Parts: sequence; C-alpha cells; structure tokens
Amino acid sequence: MRLFAFLLLFIGVAFGHEGHTALLAEGELGRPTSWWQWIGAYHVILVHFPIGLIVFTAIAELLFTCTKNPLYDSAAKFMLTSAAIIILPIALLGLIYSRTGTYEGVMGTILTLHMLSGVALSLLTIATAYVRAREGRSYIYLTLIVILFLLVLITGYLGGSMVYGPFHFLPPS
Repeated sequence: MRLFAFLLLFIGVAFGHEGHTALLAEGELGRPTSWWQWIGAYHVILVHFPIGLIVFTAIAELLFTCTKNPLYDSAAKFMLTSAAIIILPIALLGLIYSRTGTYEGVMGTILTLHMLSGVALSLLTIATAYVRAREGRSYIYLTLIVILFLLVLITGYLGGSMVYGPFHFLPPS
C-alpha cells in the first residue's frame, strides 16, 4: 500500500504540470527542471483537499440547517478547521509554482486573477474558521460560508483555465 501511494505521488509530481512546457527540456516528459518547480508542483496535487473540505463544509452546514443532526455541525466544524490549517501552505506552493513558468497575455491575466482569488480564499477560510470558533453558527458565519463556497468556484474555474485553457467551459461547436 505504501509503495502504491509513493508511486502515485511520484507520478503526480513528475508529470503533473500546468503549462510549464517552456521550462521542459526536450524529451523530459514533464520532469521538473528546478527544485522550486518540483516543490511548487505539489500545489496541483494538494489543492484539492481544501477545496473538498470547503465544499463539504457548506454541504454539512446546509444538512445541519435542514435536519438539526449534531453530526453535521461537528463535521462542518472539523472540515473548516482542517481547511484553515492546510490552505495557506498550499496557496504558498501555488505562488512558488507560478514563478517557475512563463505566462503571457490572457494566460498571464488568468494567472494573476487565480493568484489573487487564491490568496483571498486562504485568508477568508482562516477568518471564517475564526468567526466560527468565536461566534458559532452566527449569521455572519453562514454568510461567510456562502461567500467562501462561491470563491472556491471562481478560484477553481480560474485554476481549470490555467490547465485546460480559458474556454474549457464552452460547449463544443
């Protein structure tokens, strides 16, 4: 099992890149060309954890509102706290990774918007966890959860545009 996990992680790091073809030596097939690129590439793998935690925090809060089952309240608190702990280092990995490639024109603009929304998402996640710890399930907290959920969608769309191109959500012609 450990070998499988290691191989999966290695393959993801070795071949997972977001448009960094300008830095690849011919025949390298996605292998990082610098330690910064290798470290930053973990952003691509790890970023999905806080995304899932934030989305499922919103779902757990909605389920708690509908059912009043304390399990959902506890789950939401745990997931939000976990997201707040891991999101800042993952955002920093993204900032490192962004400096290892060349982005111009529309892709440069998308990168800038993705970085700004990612930093905002990180700070808002931490602030939302703080509000939850101080005030519980207050109106302010629930409003922040909705904003957080929407910001995850926006940031994820921009990240997808980095990987698949700016028109990846348009239907086929």
